[in-house]
Amino acid sequence: KDANFTAVSDLFVRYRIREQVKNEMTLYYNYDIKDWDTPELLANQIYDDPHLYWIILKMNDIVNVNEDWPKAKHLWYLVWVQVILQ
Repeated sequence: KDANFTAVSDLFVRYRIREQVKNEMTLYYNYDIKDWDTPELLANQIYDDPHLYWIILKMNDIVNVNEDWPKAKHLWYLVWVQVILQ
């Protein structure tokens, strides 16, 4: 064992929510993502625990939070401008 590294489990590889559970609409409610919202902030607001952010991501089929999580409106504009100008 190397003292510089710590072994951790990757929840996203090992954990899967059954489709039967994901398709149960009574588990969901509509929520409009605000510009400042993050999965951790929502988990803290809903579950009183920011470490449960993975439930929100898994239930919404979000694999890459940087790509799949809604971005702030001003960030979309900046990305669009950068792409057009290049």
